Amino acid sequence: MAGIGNAWHLPRNAEPPGQVSMRFPFVSIDAAAEVTLFSGNQFQGFGVAGNQTESGSAVMVRRAGSLTWTPISLFFQSSSGNNKYFSATIPAHTFQAGDLVQYYFKVGYTDRQTTFVHGSDGRSLASLDESVAQADPFTFAVRFPLSASGSSLSFSAGVFQVRIFQESGHVAIAGPNLAGLPLANAITLAPPVVEFDDRTFSLGRVLSSTPVANGLEIVQELGVGQVHTRLTLPSEGVMRYEVIDWKGITPDRVSILSASDAREHFYGFGEKYNALDQAGKVVRILTFDNPGNKGDHSYKVAPWFISTRGYGLHLDSTARSVFDMRAGAPDRYEVTNLASGLQLNVIHGPKLTDVLSRYTALTGRPPLPPPWAFGVWISSDVWHTGGEVRYAVTKFRERGIPVSAFVFDSPWEVAYNDFSFNETQFGRADTLESEAFEGFDTTSEMMTFLRENGLKAICWMAPFVNLHSDNEGIPGANLGNAKNYAAGVAGGFFVRASENGPP
Repeated sequence: MAGIGNAWHLPRNAEPPGQVSMRFPFVSIDAAAEVTLFSGNQFQGFGVAGNQTESGSAVMVRRAGSLTWTPISLFFQSSSGNNKYFSATIPAHTFQAGDLVQYYFKVGYTDRQTTFVHGSDGRSLASLDESVAQADPFTFAVRFPLSASGSSLSFSAGVFQVRIFQESGHVAIAGPNLAGLPLANAITLAPPVVEFDDRTFSLGRVLSSTPVANGLEIVQELGVGQVHTRLTLPSEGVMRYEVIDWKGITPDRVSILSASDAREHFYGFGEKYNALDQAGKVVRILTFDNPGNKGDHSYKVAPWFISTRGYGLHLDSTARSVFDMRAGAPDRYEVTNLASGLQLNVIHGPKLTDVLSRYTALTGRPPLPPPWAFGVWISSDVWHTGGEVRYAVTKFRERGIPVSAFVFDSPWEVAYNDFSFNETQFGRADTLESEAFEGFDTTSEMMTFLRENGLKAICWMAPFVNLHSDNEGIPGANLGNAKNYAAGVAGGFFVRASENGPP
């Protein structure tokens, strides 16, 4: 008896061989893009269901909200092993910017019933009931261009004006340029791209707006639904844009895009070792202790950059995020929050010093460090002996080099991180430049020596306690469990590998 055919369409997957995905392009689809859709079938061997034909096979396509599905014929593409592939192309300019496109496959067979394939970007379902496919179709959003056009709602404070474009949802802040021309320096963000329920949507058209203090509360389209956003000028030169009600959905990630070209350069992101200018790079906002060449990894990160166009962007999120600063495309940057929220601040200048001052006024300014922090620090990756410590301090003082701090980098503890100076290590004498230097009998004696030489002690630490330590050839080191490890386990102080799992 004929039954359901073995057909699939998995947009994220590299099928057929040689294709980066079964929908191409997979993302960043605009109105001028042709979109090719692929379906796969098993067709060879005894008992395999079944043999698809071109006749009667089509992709059924519509704009969300339309009552009519339009067929686009499927044609044989290729075969590989036990699989046969068919494809259809949606012509450019079939849909407009902001449209949500829905589609499913109608697959005809010689040995099976007509099968309807539907689902999402990561799952494919097959049914003999076409109404089931129509109720749960594949989707993709046609993105708005990076530039904004058409009418906008706006409000102002002083020399700054904030805008939201009614048909697209672009947001912008405009202010004077470096020559003082009013509103000549405008920074525009394209509508956010939101991924949830294994599908991708654009946050777009303004449905309604309500004035609030310093700005507007707005209802915007999101696919076939809507969300509630707020756009304000909370302080001078700062535009804040945030989603305040997702209307029941929980996004997996949210992205913001803006036009950018080779003239624009980006600085910031917290501590970065690979370059000062992050243009053309992907910056990952994740605290990561990476030994050796750290590349993009950092101890101290910040989801924030300052641009040579006279503004800064601060993603107000403590979650992991990714800043693609024209690495993926030469005409844009894309900021992705890998979490369910969207709050950001665009900080206008136009002078970079103004951008920085407004940013620190927004996020908080640290107190000025004490004068000694600005002096020269004596540091080495490892002090093998107490004699080395005496030698370094003595030679700096003898040569009249002003120093204010002494850094104990690793290893200085008995074990990582038991917070106990290795007195065997620092008790050892040493001979350097043919001169003998004594070690220290106690940690207290070593600290007294540093203090008498006008030095503050700084110790390298990290937020872990070791099960074992590498043998670095340092006498007195404990290579097993740090002495405070057992107390940490007993007290439940450590992060666990899984719920109720080991620390």
